[in-house]
Amino acid sequence: SHHCVSTLRLPPNPECALPGVRVRRGTGEPARVVAALAALASMVLWMMPRRAAVARGSGGFSELKWVAVDDDRQLVLTRGASRSLPVVLFLHGGPGVSAMPAASELHGALEPHVVMAHWDQPGTATACLGSDDTLSITEVVDSAERIAEHLRAEFQVERIGLIGASWGSVVGLLLAQRRPDLVWAYVGEGQVLNTGEGEVEALEHVRSVLTAAGDTDALHELSELRAPFDRPEDVGRLRLALAREGAVWRDGPAILRAAGWMAWGREHTAREKLMVLPCTARAAAALSGEIKSLRLDKSISQTQTPTFIFQGRHDYLAPPGVVASWSATVGGQGAQVVWFERSGHFPSLEEPDRYLVSFKELVLPHGIGFGGGGALPAVPDPDSL
Repeated sequence: SHHCVSTLRLPPNPECALPGVRVRRGTGEPARVVAALAALASMVLWMMPRRAAVARGSGGFSELKWVAVDDDRQLVLTRGASRSLPVVLFLHGGPGVSAMPAASELHGALEPHVVMAHWDQPGTATACLGSDDTLSITEVVDSAERIAEHLRAEFQVERIGLIGASWGSVVGLLLAQRRPDLVWAYVGEGQVLNTGEGEVEALEHVRSVLTAAGDTDALHELSELRAPFDRPEDVGRLRLALAREGAVWRDGPAILRAAGWMAWGREHTAREKLMVLPCTARAAAALSGEIKSLRLDKSISQTQTPTFIFQGRHDYLAPPGVVASWSATVGGQGAQVVWFERSGHFPSLEEPDRYLVSFKELVLPHGIGFGGGGALPAVPDPDSL
């Protein structure tokens, strides 16, 4: 009939089928339309202009700006409930992996108590190295010092706190040692101290786990590895084995949520997001030699600043044995280890309640008087969480 000539019905009208051709009544078209619209909305959101997400806390602020560092400019995000709170600079891992879009997921719970500053280090997608550029640990620490000085001037405080995570813990600990006059306390999360000894401990751990499980196939795959490693591919094989055995993280969904924020957050442009992998690879290549030879547990015998290590018990990217040995012998201000029994490399994501309480009870008191934080409320014992 004539209604079959130009019909646009969805699903197709079975009455309009050719002889011998079976037309199935579809029920998936509305779902496909919704999926297409969601994909389009996601693409638009992904490509929207740079903007800082709203900070937590009533009357909170969130500011995203470029800061001049020598002849360069670097991106800094500051968030908090009040500009009068103590200031904490977060030093992300990688190298070259900005955590700025995941600021709320990582440290949003701290924002009612401190101003959190997130900085894209040299080598990230907003400060990507050229193919012929070089970068040293000293240069990254120099840049961190400039950013810390900028924060001190902007918020009119005498000192700031530092949190260094993974690779950022190298930068943070070295800066705290260099400028105790600038830092009221330092927190290392997944503290990297000695790369070679860490690889030895990690390989021994994963082999003992596989032996106990009777996994002879996996043991055979690792049989040729000898730590410490000379080849990047051997490091990759070890880390893959560690991840399979829960020795990198314990809370996968929390890590995926943070990764989602990093992919879709609006602090970075679409072009910068596309450049994350190549920029990270360049930064890692530039710094790998120095990272490989790190011996901070040998070179730092006394800490110059109140120092806290938030250590996941199951973290074998920064193995607990190396951390425990150093903290037991280091002098000066010492290094207090807070153990996170259900965490791997990311206690702030894996045990956020214990992380918050530990920070408020142990670390934040050192910041009182350096930003108008006022009296601290009573908090429970971190070991009770």
